[in-house]
Amino acid sequence: MLDDGEHVLLAGPAAWRFAATSRPGRPNCATADTITRAGPGALGGLRRCGGRRRATAPPRAGPRRARRASATAAPSAAVALDAAGHLAAATSTGGTLWKRAGRVGDTPLPGCGTWADDRAGAASATGDGEAIIRVTLCRALCDRLAAGVEPDLAAAELLAELAARGRGQGGVIAITPGGAVVAAHSAPTMAFAAIVDAAIVDATVVDGDARGGAGPRRAAGVSTAGTRLARLLT
Repeated sequence: MLDDGEHVLLAGPAAWRFAATSRPGRPNCATADTITRAGPGALGGLRRCGGRRRATAPPRAGPRRARRASATAAPSAAVALDAAGHLAAATSTGGTLWKRAGRVGDTPLPGCGTWADDRAGAASATGDGEAIIRVTLCRALCDRLAAGVEPDLAAAELLAELAARGRGQGGVIAITPGGAVVAAHSAPTMAFAAIVDAAIVDATVVDGDARGGAGPRRAAGVSTAGTRLARLLT
């Protein structure tokens, strides 16, 4: 879509046709390949609980919130900064079980589940899709980064807004034009990983002159208490 340049968003069968014609010989990911070991068990548990849930905004509190959280699968997400200073973000949705036909979540909506701007940052989100849409989480986070807000603080502010205004929970990963990274969440847990190449970060900071470069630094883990990714990479 980015290389083609004509449109910003395609949906439905036409999107699949576009993908097939723009990537000849490269098959789309099969649905069976995206099912995790925990998926069938979670689906079976929901069926035993009655099978259906309302496809409306989640309640502000109460036991149904936990049920809704268990019905949302986690996406795969990535943000990147290259040696030329360009930023990118990508998000694939895990979907929401028992959703109403025609429902569109946050992942395909620019600024909600995914956003990238060379002048501000790149971000990708996971969590309650409707809540993320209500606060345009990724665009709002990048706007804060562009205004000079420290990345961890900006993410914390947006997750608080996600709860207060969006009435949901989630997590977000982001990277700034200077190469600072953040991974934060209000959901019970979030897996993350990062590789920071000092040479790439230095090249961005000093306008293309790739000085320094202590080699890649790596961090990975599953956070259950808001572990800050940037701290692991220092």
